[in-house]
Amino acid sequence: MVVTITKPTIGGSEDSWGLIVNTALDDIVDGLNGVTTVAPNLTEGSWQIGGVAVGSTAAELNILDGVTASTAEINVLDGVTASTTELNILDGATASTAEINVLDGVTVSTTEINVLDGVTASTIEINYLDGVTAPIQEQINTLVAGETEGTVTSVGLSAPTGFSISNSPVTSTGTLSLSFASGYSLLTSAQATSISNIPTTTSQLTNDSGFITSSSVPTTTSQLTNDSGFITSSSVPTSTSQLTNDSGFITSSSVPTNNNQLTNGAGYITNADSPTTFGAVGTYAFLVKNGTSVASGSSYTGSSLQSGGVNAVASVTGSDTVYAASATQLARGDTTMSGTWRAMGSVSYNSSNTYGRGTVFLRIS
Repeated sequence: MVVTITKPTIGGSEDSWGLIVNTALDDIVDGLNGVTTVAPNLTEGSWQIGGVAVGSTAAELNILDGVTASTAEINVLDGVTASTTELNILDGATASTAEINVLDGVTVSTTEINVLDGVTASTIEINYLDGVTAPIQEQINTLVAGETEGTVTSVGLSAPTGFSISNSPVTSTGTLSLSFASGYSLLTSAQATSISNIPTTTSQLTNDSGFITSSSVPTTTSQLTNDSGFITSSSVPTSTSQLTNDSGFITSSSVPTNNNQLTNGAGYITNADSPTTFGAVGTYAFLVKNGTSVASGSSYTGSSLQSGGVNAVASVTGSDTVYAASATQLARGDTTMSGTWRAMGSVSYNSSNTYGRGTVFLRIS
């Protein structure tokens, strides 16, 4: 280490010697204590730290220049003997510590590992070999070679419809037989081909294959002719006027169209069976409706209608019997009707609700 100080000048002023010496001593103390930066020039192998000689060269010490690793991190390298090439093998490795530790204690060689190349067996399948101490094929061969015919207690056979079974069950030794039942057989290749050629749509029907062509199948009445063996469209009745006994149909004249044509002789209900009870469905009655007008053809509930009639006083004029208009009145009975009725006449005189409207009604339900 080189320390530079100012020394007193010989023959100089005696008064300045003490100051110069003190200043020089202060510079030395500051340099040793680190107060002042010094640039020591140490001789390699000739300086010590704590009594221990430092043998590192300047180049070796400069390796630590810029290092930010802690003491603990540097100590991780303690005992490492791997070369740079060996450490570079880990470059790019993504395996975890746990995954790498799986290899701890592995002594298998590359050749031994390559034996597994191409193996598709699962862990369970490989575990079947656990405990095997002899060649498997040799053990199988030994079992087969020592196998002989034996006996059974009871072995039977069942089969679906179309098969016949014999010698079932076998109770000691024997052979079970299976054959086709009567009426059943296995198709030959030619038969199977014939079945596959059976048309399934009209587009597959041709005269060449012995089937009726789709064009010859009538789809409208205009295509129906006697020549093709079908009934002609002109002979198919489309109205009752075309129905005659000669064509095998009931004539229109024999089909009842109103009640007066219904007779017991024709097999229908006679008019005598028509309802006659007052207020029954199908009967007529003179009824009175209070309030608004009555329109012919309209339907009214029975609860709004009551039985009724007309009161009048007779007067004689000549030989004709007439009734005095002033004495003629609409009379309402005491029976409220049920069901639904249709008005057969209309009464619209005066719109007042105080008037009663009387006409003939037909009960329709």
